[in-house]
Amino acid sequence: MVTFADIATNRLLIGVLLTIITAQIIKAITNSIKGKKFSFDVLFYGIGGMPSSHAAVVTCLTVSILLLEGMSYLFVASVVFSLIIIRDAVGVRWATGEQAKVINELQADIWKKEKSKIVKLKESIGHTPAEVMAGITLGLIISLVTIFLL
Repeated sequence: MVTFADIATNRLLIGVLLTIITAQIIKAITNSIKGKKFSFDVLFYGIGGMPSSHAAVVTCLTVSILLLEGMSYLFVASVVFSLIIIRDAVGVRWATGEQAKVINELQADIWKKEKSKIVKLKESIGHTPAEVMAGITLGLIISLVTIFLL
């Protein structure tokens, strides 16, 4: 039977949770500096932006598994999973954000006089390579800290 103590002392779980919380806090801070105002929405629901929380979490998970389990099948599966998530964050989701910008511009041109018809799409969906690298770095650092220092 799994106890609360087992969950509370699970270094892998602690690392992953710490990573997502830290990434979202950093993202809220960087977005508030960029936008000149703080938004709790970014803290809880923010996608896109610096750093990539997707990249951070999957990196923390993968590195932690490597450090705890070694070169296991679970580690290999985690690497594959991580590469898919990171590729999606920087590729597919970034392209979706770029398409949203174009659609928003087209809508603004088409519905110049009738603002009520404009449905603004979210443009910050994916990540730049720098945002992904920041996420990978954050995930690596937190995984090392939680595995070796906890």
